[in-house]
Amino acid sequence: MRESRAKLAFAELHRMRATAMGKNPRPGGRDQIAALLRNLDEGDRSLLELRYIHEMAAADIAKLKGWKTSRVRVRIHRALEALRRHALRP
Repeated sequence: MRESRAKLAFAELHRMRATAMGKNPRPGGRDQIAALLRNLDEGDRSLLELRYIHEMAAADIAKLKGWKTSRVRVRIHRALEALRRHALRP
């Protein structure tokens, strides 16, 4: 069950991206992913949004933020880990 909640969270990120692109994704799970994202701090939330909803490359996010690309990749990785921890909580 815990693993399925994590998969749901990542599937919902893709659905949110599809909605932002004007596609009509399957309904459901939106409230759960919104709750998970609320558990993240603003910086982590914005990085995930830029990467997965707006489909920006790490290099483009780095230019936008004034960071090195490696820092962006590490921060995205840590934000996803935090999202997984929240999704796997009982």
